[in-house]
Amino acid sequence: MVNYTVSNTVNDLVDLKSTKDFKSKTCKFKMNPELVKRQLDSRLTNLSINEGSHRYSNNKNDSQMCKIFHQNIRGLSHKIDELMLSLSEINPQVLCITEHHRNSNEINTMDYGQYTLRAQYCRRLFNQGGAAIFIHNNIDSEVTELSSFCREKDLEICATKIQLISASLLILCVYRSPSGDFSYFLTQLENLLTKLYKPSVPIISCGDFNVNFLDQTSRTIELALLLQFFSLESIIKFPTRITPDSQSLIDNSFLDKKIFQSQANPVINGLSDHDGQLMLLRDINCPSVKSTPIQRRVMDDSSTLKFLDLLSYENWENIFTVDDINSMFNIFLDTYLKVFQSCFPVTQKSNFFRCKP
Repeated sequence: MVNYTVSNTVNDLVDLKSTKDFKSKTCKFKMNPELVKRQLDSRLTNLSINEGSHRYSNNKNDSQMCKIFHQNIRGLSHKIDELMLSLSEINPQVLCITEHHRNSNEINTMDYGQYTLRAQYCRRLFNQGGAAIFIHNNIDSEVTELSSFCREKDLEICATKIQLISASLLILCVYRSPSGDFSYFLTQLENLLTKLYKPSVPIISCGDFNVNFLDQTSRTIELALLLQFFSLESIIKFPTRITPDSQSLIDNSFLDKKIFQSQANPVINGLSDHDGQLMLLRDINCPSVKSTPIQRRVMDDSSTLKFLDLLSYENWENIFTVDDINSMFNIFLDTYLKVFQSCFPVTQKSNFFRCKP
């Protein structure tokens, strides 16, 4: 798995622009491998729990376990290949993606490999945002229509019912903007849960709620109490968004702990400023995932030197044509991935499971 660590790079470039070394036509930007390593180490050590013992390691016994992955991806279109590559050894049956930033036509015409887009919410009035659920091709599923409850920024949600070997599950993927109307969010969330709740079909809800569950605020208490009324409890106990100055748990997953034996793990892939979350349901059996070749990138000293050299001559000036830090990050990442993918081609090898010693 390739781990990107680029959380501070845009800020580094902003600082660079203000120095006399910044050139108006070509910014000669040097990527320091040691700095990258220190940034990743810092993110791991900043977790408030012993994160190392909670990181997921695939093994043969997990092949039929139900796995649900969520991440606020902050723009899906140029990251889909890297996202699928980072998940190739985990093989979750369900992918829940928030802030895909695509409209309905765009998201329905993209190629998702062994996954099928089964439900989505896309904005029409505002840019960005959105929620989507992708189901592995060997899982039966049906869409649950929730558009009547949605309103851009306030509540963006989609749902899919999946049929597994031992159970049917209703998967909800939720996004709420930080600037959204929280009262509307709570009211409509209660209304749709009242409509959907059936003891025979357990609900699993995941997404970016933009409510920090590391803090005991009125919003976290209100949301937790509402979800508990429908037997939904949080299972994410680690920060999901970490910056040099703060850490927060705004992405979360909820289920009925009386029904499921669950485990949650962080998935750090560097594709967003939000880390992914992998939910494992140990007592729910799924159809066996067909063995597919694992894709890996060829990385050696020669290709690494080429990569660093090409980055140093890349024109970064277009990053500073926008004022929004998120847009700056996406412009940077698009350029970075273009060079990265050309220097480190993908090869395939037979799939296998392994355990960490």
